[in-house]
Amino acid sequence: MQDPAVREATASEELTLEEEYEMCESWRVDEDKLTFIVLRRISELSPSDPAFWEKHGVDQMVGDVNIFLSKEYDDEAEEEQTGNAVVREPPRERTRCEVELMIASPSSRRKGYGVSALSQFLPYASKTLGIPPRDFFVRVGADNAASISLFGKVGFSKLKGPNVFGEIEMVYSSDDWKFGEGSGEGSGEYRVVNCPEAES
Repeated sequence: MQDPAVREATASEELTLEEEYEMCESWRVDEDKLTFIVLRRISELSPSDPAFWEKHGVDQMVGDVNIFLSKEYDDEAEEEQTGNAVVREPPRERTRCEVELMIASPSSRRKGYGVSALSQFLPYASKTLGIPPRDFFVRVGADNAASISLFGKVGFSKLKGPNVFGEIEMVYSSDDWKFGEGSGEGSGEYRVVNCPEAES
């Protein structure tokens, strides 16, 4: 990731080629990460047609959506009165999903790719992982108005912040995913692709 503006917007560091390969490997094998590649659609063919995927390769990549899974515990433990004793239940564990979105090229921004990708990826990830919508959140630079607006459009609202890193936290603010039909160049369908094993 060579563009300083993209690194700043995504809170990323510049990596060496070796570090990039190590990161790719960790994304392939770690169970606490999930990624969704965003491609520019150049064909009217249906994604169910194998010929569609022959036309949509790496050259059409415009960005990605990622989630990081983390375990947290509810602050409020339940109490139950039993005779003269109060039984305090242990805090309940829950999995939260931090969402990141990157549309790398400036020429691909503000064309609907971000909204379209989120509107397809988030319900898919939620259903596949069994995690409710309210447990999805993002951390965005407090001065990154474009990202704050984008996540606001798809249903996230500010929860807290800014923190010591100048980021605010936004959470999905409904119990259900409320996405309409996609619009703009970025609207479309997706296909789940399993990563092939690395060649030895």
